[in-house]
Amino acid sequence: MQLFHKTVNRRGTHSIKWDTYKNEELIHAWIADMDFEVPQPIQTALKKRIEHPIFGYTLPPENIGDIICNWTKKQYN
Repeated sequence: MQLFHKTVNRRGTHSIKWDTYKNEELIHAWIADMDFEVPQPIQTALKKRIEHPIFGYTLPPENIGDIICNWTKKQYN
């Protein structure tokens, strides 16, 4: 999966990082403010979640341990 092959021009999007300082020569190297698109599976999961009209506290799925173990195995073997 390639997550970082495409950057998004965020100027004019109310981005503090890009719209606060107008100096084109400034290196906008902020912490935790990325200029990459959110991966499609995350967008899909968020869209699914916001279709439910109430944003209360929720329990994790019963198989959360398996989910984490499988992800860790896939990422780090």
